Amino acid sequence: MQMKNSPLWRFSNNIYRKEGVLEILLYVQDKFSIDVNMILFVAWLASINRSLTASDIQDAQKLVSLWRTKVIVPVRKIRRSIRDFSGTDYLYEDVKKLEIETEKEELKILFDNYIALSSEQKGELKLDLLESNLHALNEIHFFDEDKIVLTQVKKILAISMG
Repeated sequence: MQMKNSPLWRFSNNIYRKEGVLEILLYVQDKFSIDVNMILFVAWLASINRSLTASDIQDAQKLVSLWRTKVIVPVRKIRRSIRDFSGTDYLYEDVKKLEIETEKEELKILFDNYIALSSEQKGELKLDLLESNLHALNEIHFFDEDKIVLTQVKKILAISMG
């Protein structure tokens, strides 16, 4: 399946463009080193009535870690470095497009494995699943001891998901 047709890609693209989502997710990624795609993945799973444990998240991260460290992170560093040079806006945009393509590939890996990585939860409220999935992510990264940022992420994602 091409990534542009993937339900995970469509969900991620749609949610990421909603007001406030980009800012909070990039903040979490930059401050706590948590992959935006992983946050979007756990939210998407909640939207289709699937839950994750902390162990499932570790398995998902193992699937994408080599791609993330060898491809996505270096491309992102290059994109950010280009800003330091005047007259390189055209190059910045090209590298930004490349970065998006590398992130699409990461989402493809997650999508191709989502059934093995999660459990179906019939009758659960999507908001409860979102909270549960985000808490499982927090268990792995311990990024939000006070749960203030976690609450903000949950709130903005819940609003964006409808």
